[in-house]
Amino acid sequence: MKIITIFSARLYDSLVQESEVAGERESGGRIVTMLIAHKIALDPNNAQRTYLARAVGTACFAYHWALDEWSRQYAAWKADNRLPKPNQIALRQQLNTLKRERFPWMREVTKCAPQLVITLFLFEQV
Repeated sequence: MKIITIFSARLYDSLVQESEVAGERESGGRIVTMLIAHKIALDPNNAQRTYLARAVGTACFAYHWALDEWSRQYAAWKADNRLPKPNQIALRQQLNTLKRERFPWMREVTKCAPQLVITLFLFEQV
């Protein structure tokens, strides 16, 4: 398994002023774009591969569960505004309560897998 992270940086000639960078280039300077790449290779053993697969599966399950639950709660809130509007904190607390009873296999991986997927991917797109 290999993960490659790529960063892009802009380098400017000494002739280019800051006001020219915004699009008003009056001097003969040029803007040079340079691609900087860092390769990071992961080479997990079998136990680590299994753990990573479980963590990814748990995150995927948590994402779909939270998306379905949020949709259900949002539809109920739209029908009756007296109900609380769904939010990420309430969903995470609800999942934490349910995983002790209904999804004990979720406790075999780090708590960050379901927590971050709900916080970052589900609610950052809204």
